[in-house]
Order: sequence, then structure tokens, then C-alpha cells
Amino acid sequence: MIEELFITHNGKVILGDPQAYPKDPEYPTHVVANKQLTQIKVNDLEISALYSNMDVFFILDYLEKLTAEIEGEVCTLTYNKVQENYFSILGVVHRYQVVITPREKSNSFAYIQSNDIYVDVIETYNVVLNREVFPKEDVLLDDSQDIVVSNPDPKNNTILRNDVMGFCFIKPGFLDTKTVKLIINKNNLNYISKNKLTEKFNKIEVEMDVTNKSQEVLKYTTKSKSPPPVSLIKENGVYKLTTTEAIFENLEIQIPVPDQIKRLKIKNSKGLASHDENMSVVKWIFKNEKVGRCYISFELETFVDQRCSNEVNVTFTIPKSSNSHMKIDKAVCLGHPGVNVWIKYDLCSGCYKIRV
Repeated sequence: MIEELFITHNGKVILGDPQAYPKDPEYPTHVVANKQLTQIKVNDLEISALYSNMDVFFILDYLEKLTAEIEGEVCTLTYNKVQENYFSILGVVHRYQVVITPREKSNSFAYIQSNDIYVDVIETYNVVLNREVFPKEDVLLDDSQDIVVSNPDPKNNTILRNDVMGFCFIKPGFLDTKTVKLIINKNNLNYISKNKLTEKFNKIEVEMDVTNKSQEVLKYTTKSKSPPPVSLIKENGVYKLTTTEAIFENLEIQIPVPDQIKRLKIKNSKGLASHDENMSVVKWIFKNEKVGRCYISFELETFVDQRCSNEVNVTFTIPKSSNSHMKIDKAVCLGHPGVNVWIKYDLCSGCYKIRV
């Protein structure tokens, strides 16, 4: 059931019950007691749901549809728009919010039992790419992490950060308690888990008792050695985009432009592009598309000479990816060979910035 919906800005609740919002939740999903908070980023806001006994990907789809409904009411969902249209947005949220309690039998859903277990692996990319060329040496970043700069080629992005945070969740389809065992390829990942992990050769084994609710199995971090899924360079005023994955469920590139524009003409080879005057960006959007290589360019005139940021923000979701850093080699329900275990790997952006 969904117990509460929130809209937050820089960690502060601006719509929803602040008392129910977990302290310092992890992105994109956070488990506390028997409840789970899942968030999506929308411009300068986060929209999240606090729930229990529901699939995380159902919630992600629910939040995206809720966002689309709100934006149908107020156009672009930003902090300023929430302040200006608070009661209109509150009305939309209330129409979508379903609070189910034992006393509200008319709102409850019958639990469907099956012999299935669903294992979801979600990886979030925290990436900083820079157009400048550095010598190959350790560079101290703002968060005091040392990382080796790579790709010293002026035609490519220099990778300042290419970190991955992964989350593994399990959701059974039965009411009674059973024991599940996962055997995972270690693959130089740093694992964090409340469950007991056993190392055997180059494998990690974890056993846990599960019942009819989503549980976090473990999370992990790594510095990716693979190219980031999205890169962007600027040459002679043309932004050239390259992606490594086949199909993106959604991909949004936000390219800064000056605040006061007299005329703006956009030319792009793929996707949909539009000027967001409130955020002073051009949004370049792809939906369920094989992106590959493409470009976008602008012709603009401003009222006054002005500079804008060179930092491009990227958000994306890649469902059912084959490029996950963690691989589950085997998943079984001990003592119950008839139980089916279904594993799905998804990739998404965390903090993903490209300086062009």
C-alpha cells in the first residue's frame, strides 16, 4: 500500500507529511523498518512514495504517471511552480494517493499468491565528465575522493568520476516464509548488507528468510571501468551525443542557455528538443529509443551579452539491461525446487553531469 506521497526540494518536504518522511533517505530507494521510500528526480525536485508490500517498479511507474498528471496541470514541475500552484498540485496528489489500512477494507487489494520470487537489481550512475584535458594523475574532487582521470583525448570526455551504487531487492509471491539463497559474482564490488554474506572463492553467497514483502538484500558500490552510458562533447557549437546502451526507456539532456534570449532556433538529428524558459535550459528528450550517435545545435540571439553554465545534467532509465556490474549467478529457494526466481537488471542516473 502507498501510505504517503512527498515532493521535496534539497531534502526539505514541501508537500506531504514531514513527520512521515525518513531522515536522509538514500536515492533512489530507501528501506526503513517494514516500509520503503522510492524517489524520482524531476528538475530541481524529488517526488517520492512511502509504501509497503508493493513492487518497486510499479511505484516508479506510478510516480512517473503522477508527475505527468501534475505537469498537465502546471506545465513544468519546479520548486517555484509548487509554491505558485500548491493547492492545485495538492488536489492532483490527493486524487492519486491511496492509503490502505486494515479498517479500510473497501480500498484493499487481494494478495495474489504464486510460486514466483522477483529479484530486482537497480544500478545508479554518479558520473562527472569534463571536456578539458588533464594529465593522467590523481585529481582531488570536491568530495575529497581520489580518482584517476582517463581518456586524455581532446575529442573525448575526460572522466572525472564514474561511480556506481547498486541496490538488490527481493519480492516473493507467497504468504509463508521461505529461505532464498543468492550466489553472486564478486567482481571487485564493495558490498554492504544487513544480511550475512559468505565469501567463497570469487563468489558472494547470501541466505535470507523472505515473506510477502519487498526486502533489501544488499547494496554495493564500485568505480566503473566501463565507459559511462552517456557522453556529450561540444565542437564548433554542435553538441554531439553518444550512448553505449541500445534502448533507453527515457533519456533527458538539459543544456544550459542564457536567461534572456531574443531568438532561439534548435536543430537536432533525433529526439524531441524544447526551450524551458523557467529553468534556462534546452531539454533534449528521448523515449523508448535507440539513441546511439546524434547531435543538437542552437542559433540564438540575446538581449545582452551573458554567460551561462557549461554543466549539462543528464537523467535516464535503462530497463532490463545486460550491462549491470553485478551478476547473480544462481538464485534458489532452499527446499522448494518448484519456486521460480525471476531476475531483472535496471540502470538509471543518479548525479550525472557533463561539462562541455
